[in-house]
Amino acid sequence: MLKLQQMESKTRKAYSQAAATYDAEPNSVLFMETETVLAMLDASQGDSVLDAACGTGKYVLETLKTGADCFGLDFSGEMLAAAAVKCPGACFVKHDLMSTPLPFAAGTFTKIVLAHALWHIAAIDELFLDFARLLRPGGRLVE
Repeated sequence: MLKLQQMESKTRKAYSQAAATYDAEPNSVLFMETETVLAMLDASQGDSVLDAACGTGKYVLETLKTGADCFGLDFSGEMLAAAAVKCPGACFVKHDLMSTPLPFAAGTFTKIVLAHALWHIAAIDELFLDFARLLRPGGRLVE
């Protein structure tokens, strides 16, 4: 348990420190999947989309353009601050994905996207069960 807590602490620190330059770095690995993920998400007006582990809001920003209602969730206040600046009209919540249940009512979302975060999650089963709770019938999870 101590090693897991140390990993979580290092992860939080790394993302908090990276928030200011996260979008500016030309990291092709981080951005090469964007088009595919957005196509799979297929958000449109009338959708309610959660970007779990939203970081600086890359998917929130793109999803807002479709007319969907967008929510971003992240454990880093610094990442959320950057996301809020570039994504007016979205709602952002500070919360750790490792702490379920997530702070939303059952059936809140038509779509959920989780990108670049799965490898940070120790309790994947619990998180995916909670995603199932949050999705409306026929909803979609894109990872």
